[in-house]
Amino acid sequence: NVQHGSRLLKFVAELGGRPNGEEKDQEQKIQEQEIQEQEQKTQEQEQKTQEQEQKTQEQEQNEQPQESQNKRHLLTRLTLDSNFSSWQFVRDDDGCKQQIGSGGFGKVYKALTDKNQTVAVKIIKLAGAMTSKKLNKAVEKECAEIAVLRKLEHPNILKFLKYERTKQGKLCIFTELISGNSLSGLMQQQQKPFAEKAVRDFSQQICTALNFLHTRKPTILHRDIKGSNIMLTHKGRIKLIDFGLVKEITNTITDSTPHLCGTVFFMACELFTDTGKLMYSPKTDVWAFGCTVYELLTG
Repeated sequence: NVQHGSRLLKFVAELGGRPNGEEKDQEQKIQEQEIQEQEQKTQEQEQKTQEQEQKTQEQEQNEQPQESQNKRHLLTRLTLDSNFSSWQFVRDDDGCKQQIGSGGFGKVYKALTDKNQTVAVKIIKLAGAMTSKKLNKAVEKECAEIAVLRKLEHPNILKFLKYERTKQGKLCIFTELISGNSLSGLMQQQQKPFAEKAVRDFSQQICTALNFLHTRKPTILHRDIKGSNIMLTHKGRIKLIDFGLVKEITNTITDSTPHLCGTVFFMACELFTDTGKLMYSPKTDVWAFGCTVYELLTG
């Protein structure tokens, strides 16, 4: 009996600790209400987040036109304007024209345009042969090439701006003004060839420029790759210059080998034929590039 009574007391105690049906319903309602309140708070937070994002987007949209305008204005200032109508030579303290280069083709000077930008101008004298049909044809051909080159935009290629043929019998070719030296000039100053690491860096930039030219439609050729036609800027950037331009004009004036646009020691073997007709191609540019690398490494 005692054992039976203990079991009964234990059962009553357990029964007293269990909630009845009404208590269960009440607890369930409380839990559901808490869940609903939590969901409502979450929805309110999400709504606030969406409103904040919308405000941010509206603010960015309002700022974008002004930002784009500022960028366009800055880009315009940084880009050379080829639509200048007049220019003048930049002169030194003694009143002399600032010459920055010269060669068989003519001389290169520093000039100031009416857009308040300094550029380089190459002056080729055509006087003495102005009535030559052959010369006029050569000039027209070179001017057509300049018109193509001025459309090119590449960090390792000289930017061509425009050309002018004056009444005084001169051809003026305008390009960007580069601050730096040619690779040949730097070797002469150093009196030694370049280190292999430097030549590797130069070569990568030259190849990038040549690949850009050779993949244009139609293909564009340089025709006179060599150390003196490769500039190294003060910022360490390579620039291809001179594109074999004006060579045909000067050859016509001096009555030298027709259509000879390259430099003999850098010209591919297939360019020397019995017919005298030179067939330039991307391969001849690559040959000249190989000769240039050899020159830079050996001096």
